[in-house]
Amino acid sequence: MYLYTPDEIDRERAHHQAVIQGANNLDVKRIGNLGELAFEQFCREYLPVEMWEWENEEAIRRCNSESFSGHDFEVFGYEIDVKTSRDVSAFRPANLLENDPDDDIIVMVWHRDNEDALILLGWERTETLKSKVQTQEAYSGEEPEKLAHLAAIVSVRTFYSDSVAKHSGSSRRDLCRGIARCP
Repeated sequence: MYLYTPDEIDRERAHHQAVIQGANNLDVKRIGNLGELAFEQFCREYLPVEMWEWENEEAIRRCNSESFSGHDFEVFGYEIDVKTSRDVSAFRPANLLENDPDDDIIVMVWHRDNEDALILLGWERTETLKSKVQTQEAYSGEEPEKLAHLAAIVSVRTFYSDSVAKHSGSSRRDLCRGIARCP
């Protein structure tokens, strides 16, 4: 995690750029611009300058709305988009992919309600996000038939443990003997 505290100038730049872009929701656009500033500061502190490029620097630092790019950064040759939200559920894999499936990596930045600090939570490759969404859809617990095999295992273990307990005064080790992976 990385904490970024924007100064007054960065707040004004982020807001001004949101106005120039003609955003319908100035708060959302301003916060997104602050997220980019947070990741830019992270890159300045931790990455060699020749290894990354901020695609929207002209737009935000110099208030030039014509120079906006489809992705926010290029780091080690990867296209990176920064997503900023105060609602952590916005960082669920399906939500991230719904908004930006084409970038290589998505950076997640959370901000406090009063916008006095932003926290870079981390980043994830979109390929990994796609895999997580597919896995979640295939194995989610919302559909009982997808969990039937697990229920059968639990039933067998419970039956075995109950049977042994009824027929002997055995210890816990004896009750678990024969049951695979019993805790």
